[in-house]
Amino acid sequence: MSINGGRCGERFQIGFSNTLVSKDNPDRELSRRFIGPRFAVVTSAEPRPLSTIARCRAAAFTLTEVLVSVLLFSIAVAALCLTISFNLATTRSAQENLRASQILVEKMEYMRLYTWAQITNGTSIPKTFTEAFNPSSPNSDFVFNGQISIGPVWFNNNCSTNLRMVTVSVDWKSKRSESRRMQTFVSRNGLQQYVY
Repeated sequence: MSINGGRCGERFQIGFSNTLVSKDNPDRELSRRFIGPRFAVVTSAEPRPLSTIARCRAAAFTLTEVLVSVLLFSIAVAALCLTISFNLATTRSAQENLRASQILVEKMEYMRLYTWAQITNGTSIPKTFTEAFNPSSPNSDFVFNGQISIGPVWFNNNCSTNLRMVTVSVDWKSKRSESRRMQTFVSRNGLQQYVY
């Protein structure tokens, strides 16, 4: 005959003597005493096992554990959101810098098409320009403002009268003010002589 009870569903078996022996732990003997013809009370030298309700309460999460779990989950979600936001901002900055570089190279390529007289007279080349971020929609709000300056070279030697320094700069306003610039030399008998 076996009796259910004890810790974590441990079963006890009644032996031929006045003691109960645990099925899960045979070395543990439990004493019993009879209350009536069919009922026995099992006692032990160890603390009494928890009741089913007490065991369920002990197995449940406490409020502190739940709050700590929610806090850790919130920190993880916040870190994920910050990472995504940082990646989007970095991608946007890279797009803006790439477009600014494209504009600078485009304006420098135009310098090859001008003659020496157009470069030096100061009226043939526009001093300022505006380019859209998206070339396919030139009426967009996000624009690049540029300047072209042509001046003498800073060094003094035989060819300084036949050289000009061209500086193209681009400014734009994103989250903060950004600017890029590119410089090159143009000579009197340079590459523009080969354009037909």
